[in-house]
Amino acid sequence: NSPAGTTTMDGNSAGSVSPTSTLDLDLGGMTFTTITLNGDEIIVNGSGAVVDGSTVTITAAGAYDITGTLNNGQVRVDTADEEDVILRLSGAQITNLNSAPIYVVTAKDVFIVLADGTNNAVTDGSEYTHGLWSTDEPEAAIYSTADLTIGGNGSLTGQANYNNGSVGKDDLTIAGGGITVNAVNDGIKGRDSLLVTSGAITITAGADGMQASNDEDAEKGTVSIEGGMVTITAALD
Repeated sequence: NSPAGTTTMDGNSAGSVSPTSTLDLDLGGMTFTTITLNGDEIIVNGSGAVVDGSTVTITAAGAYDITGTLNNGQVRVDTADEEDVILRLSGAQITNLNSAPIYVVTAKDVFIVLADGTNNAVTDGSEYTHGLWSTDEPEAAIYSTADLTIGGNGSLTGQANYNNGSVGKDDLTIAGGGITVNAVNDGIKGRDSLLVTSGAITITAGADGMQASNDEDAEKGTVSIEGGMVTITAALD
């Protein structure tokens, strides 16, 4: 790639572009806790999530449906449960001016499902306020310390004004949806791996478009594109 170049990669053997999800999830029989974002207020109907001001923290494994607009707050996942956390974004617009709009602190596996036909967005500010326990986490509009999969048949726009668009500190998988990332630094990053199996992904990055790096295990830190279409405009790689 030349600097500030655009590269398009099509992983579909037939050359077609489809945002159809390859998420292997059966949501039909699940009971969802609903999280309604209403400006500066968050309303929870169901169990497994607690609200503190403009932050909702998911404390238990399970399925959560998130809708509405949050002006300046956070959806936070912090659970020691050994089962999956499913976040279904059903027209959610989440802004956090001081940290990551979606922050997975602790969990086993997390799935972000983009509900059919919905438009979703996360936007952060240009400066983060970190806690005393960390000076560099989180560092992205969507930040996960657990394995993270994003997919579905809706769309997700990430406006990353602080640093990176989406970061998975373990395995990060894109398995469908229309994903648009505008990031001042890197677009989408995994640590152990970054895998794209489906979807239409458009990235504009001030540094690298997509990357995975693990400085402790030479067999990890891989980027694999097996399907979908990825279009990257990046200042660096």
